[in-house]
Amino acid sequence: MVATARVQGFRQIEGCTADQLRVTTAGYKLHDLDGYWASLDVKPSFFAVVVYLEDERWLDHVFTPIGRSHGESWIVLDRPDREREWLTEQDEMVRVANREHQEVGPGRRSGRGSRTISPSLRFEVFRRDAFTCQYCGRRAPEVVLHVDHVTPWARNGPTTLENLRTACSDCNLGKGARRLGSGVMAESRSH
Repeated sequence: MVATARVQGFRQIEGCTADQLRVTTAGYKLHDLDGYWASLDVKPSFFAVVVYLEDERWLDHVFTPIGRSHGESWIVLDRPDREREWLTEQDEMVRVANREHQEVGPGRRSGRGSRTISPSLRFEVFRRDAFTCQYCGRRAPEVVLHVDHVTPWARNGPTTLENLRTACSDCNLGKGARRLGSGVMAESRSH
């Protein structure tokens, strides 16, 4: 969970074109993402649902809920048990799993956790870094963003918020398993 909002209303459009759908997003950032709209032009028409939100806010702490969607795009919190399931953090379950993972055992390295960056941690890094590459300063949506280990995993760097930073795909792939400071990739590109 990264944000909360209330659904103000929605509109279904059958036989919709990319141009018709774009008009419904006027005043929102999505309206100005030309690459997104160009990707929709490959289909002459499609079924669209436009959801209008209100009271949107980022959560102070990103978390993984107890609930699982099993493929649904929308979850309606129409009962107290479903609300509890989707608005309660897996915090205790995660702490236990992390403790077990960090214990030294065959094939494990103590204290490093997993190399895999969870979606919630990835989003927390992007949000902290303002969706901006910390090496060259380019921003989404103009570039594809990755999450980079400052001290590389291959050199025993942990997968923690403190050891992760946002990097565009060019800087991240160019960096490889080296440790660099901010601005290093931008300087090397200018030479």
